[in-house]
Amino acid sequence: MSSCRSSYLLINTRSENVRNCKAAVCNKESYGKKGKFEDNILFGKDQSKISCVNNLDEDGFPYVGANLHSGDIVIGKYAEFGGDHSVKLKHGERGSVQKVVLSANDDGKNFGTASLRQVNYLRLLQSRGLPWVAH
Repeated sequence: MSSCRSSYLLINTRSENVRNCKAAVCNKESYGKKGKFEDNILFGKDQSKISCVNNLDEDGFPYVGANLHSGDIVIGKYAEFGGDHSVKLKHGERGSVQKVVLSANDDGKNFGTASLRQVNYLRLLQSRGLPWVAH
């Protein structure tokens, strides 16, 4: 009886990156100047999406330190007369909010940026004579 031993090499890797989510809206003073009043989009929470906005303040921005997952709203935007225009995390994304920056320009635009620290784990397994396989 012979026994056959396979040798495996297992490597766990971790990578970190920062993803910036950005959004812009017109400020209230410029509403009458551009487009229809009904088309105005604001930063904030859409109360009909209450389950998705637990990590957002009243202005629609995430709390620093909040852990966000796929489908969570990163920057809340809504139309004054209905409609959700929020920026959401895509499938498979997650991260921890590191900072939130609000700014404005002279043309009547308000900008919001939320920086997320994303940590990715990858497990590599190699069997003798076979290529690397991600697990």
